[in-house]
Amino acid sequence: MKQSLKFLITATLLMTLIYLFFGLVSGLEMYFLSLRATKLIAMVLASVAVGYSSTSFQTLTNNHILTPSIMGLDSLYLLLQTVVIFFLGSHSLKMMSETSDFLLSIGLMVGFSLILFKRFLKGQTQNIYIMVLVGMVLGQLFSGVSTFLQVLMDPNEFDTLQTRMFASFSNVNTSLLLIGTIITILVILYAIADFQTLDVLSLGRDVAINLGVDYQQIVLKTFILISILVAVSTALVGPLSFLGVIVTSLSRKLANTYKHSTRILYAVVIGILFLVSSTLLIERVFNNSTTLGVLINFIGGMTFLYLLIKER
Repeated sequence: MKQSLKFLITATLLMTLIYLFFGLVSGLEMYFLSLRATKLIAMVLASVAVGYSSTSFQTLTNNHILTPSIMGLDSLYLLLQTVVIFFLGSHSLKMMSETSDFLLSIGLMVGFSLILFKRFLKGQTQNIYIMVLVGMVLGQLFSGVSTFLQVLMDPNEFDTLQTRMFASFSNVNTSLLLIGTIITILVILYAIADFQTLDVLSLGRDVAINLGVDYQQIVLKTFILISILVAVSTALVGPLSFLGVIVTSLSRKLANTYKHSTRILYAVVIGILFLVSSTLLIERVFNNSTTLGVLINFIGGMTFLYLLIKER
């Protein structure tokens, strides 16, 4: 194991222990531990989803800047929540069970992805770029419609919507966490068998085909797995648009290997370390005066600009 990975794992374990046990109120230890453990599991799930989906997405698109959020899934999730509250009212979300809303959000996001894949994935690299471009344009459309409806929305209804607009690990539903955990574990176990194939795909489409890779089949399957994980993560904790940029750029620098098994592991560990450290910073330093989503977007945006300037 590389020294950098050992350091990351050690730092992650240390920050996790600090997060779980620091500042416990006497007599209420188990109560606060259960709350923190729930948030920690959600962070791990989000990191696994973002680490795998962003790393494999960059391999498929042969681009070190793009992440699955460019496909418009985050914007579609926000549009869905906005439309429900705007036309049916916030009471409709309260009447709808958390599980129903969770599964509906996942179903619509995965369905939207499948429509794009079926329409544009014909086994050519150019079609992948067209699909990404169409997804980006539709994402902007969804975002614009959401903003328009939010302007017309009652302020009280908007307050309800605002809690779903940004990533948050504070109010994760335990039952949804169980469903999300099961889905994530099944997807990752299914995806592990293709890690070596993704290593070959990183050489380029033509080289991969010459080496015997069924290019169209592996691309379609990987995109479907990506859409499922992104949908689960977004529906569970909210949009994490720039987290993928952060973890993939750091994992690529630190891992310094073409092997996806190593790069994805780095990305997952970096994601957990970043989320736990950011949560500690927000709770202990900023006294919850800002949100995790703002911090992710700020650091991720700076990272994105750096990559635009430095990457060829």
